[in-house]
Amino acid sequence: MNKGLADIKSRYEVGSVGKALSILSLFTQERPALNVTDVSRLLDVPKSTAHNLLRTLQRFNFVSQDSVSKHYRLGRKLYELGTLYSRGNDLLTHALPHLLGLREKTQETVKLGVLTNTEVLVVRALESPLMLHTRGDEGRLAPLYCTGIGKALLALLSNEEVRDVLAKVGLRARTPRTVTALSRLEEEVEEVRRQGFSVDLEENEEGVHCIGAPVGEVSGERVAISVSGPASRFSRNRIPELAPLVVETAGVIAVSLGKTASTVMKSNVEPRLAPAKAGREERDGVKLAHPNAPSSALRELS
Repeated sequence: MNKGLADIKSRYEVGSVGKALSILSLFTQERPALNVTDVSRLLDVPKSTAHNLLRTLQRFNFVSQDSVSKHYRLGRKLYELGTLYSRGNDLLTHALPHLLGLREKTQETVKLGVLTNTEVLVVRALESPLMLHTRGDEGRLAPLYCTGIGKALLALLSNEEVRDVLAKVGLRARTPRTVTALSRLEEEVEEVRRQGFSVDLEENEEGVHCIGAPVGEVSGERVAISVSGPASRFSRNRIPELAPLVVETAGVIAVSLGKTASTVMKSNVEPRLAPAKAGREERDGVKLAHPNAPSSALRELS
């Protein structure tokens, strides 16, 4: 982030508000309940400060407290705001029909995600109708550097922003196939910008393959989609078949959202695109066609 901009932001931030919002971010699916001691330790603040902040949040129904265990959980006000967000969000409204169409065509799990700090937030997920399928994980966070949807979002950032984000998160190996070398990840991001889609072959979770594609920037949020499935069915050989469908859907969503989305997508990505190349490219032993290659090249790979 630009230092001057960071200084301006910090000058206008209210410390107590920031701490209160940080408490809300401590709650996760793995950690749904917290007590005062937990909050004090996780935020590194005195117990008295943690107590006062929690009581303030409770007063406005952002958290609730169990009368027996004294543990706090997220409150109903967040549900109200979340519902308001989903109902009034143009992205979700415009994207849903196209996500449904992509699931119908691929029979695999489809996700819509946005960049949030240094992770992906899955804001909509449609799970595969097949019995064996990958989770939707709607409402959950996922890494940027080792997921198809995450790498698609990285392609919407500048090179400097990509390096800053990856430096903050640390490139921890989540599977034996996770890419942890910064230089190689930067090459992959450039590849996504050039060909229009990303690939995750068991980099985040063993037994899971994924293809992602950037949509663009919508109302200040960077957006991407993905299709994922079990590696046993979603084999490498299906990438030439599925990748064009994901890229096409991302483009249709951008267009359906209007001029803002498609214009920003164009300004963010196209200047960095390599010259269009018809034909094949090999990645992890798979022959891939560039989405901007002639349709005959795609047919040849299918």
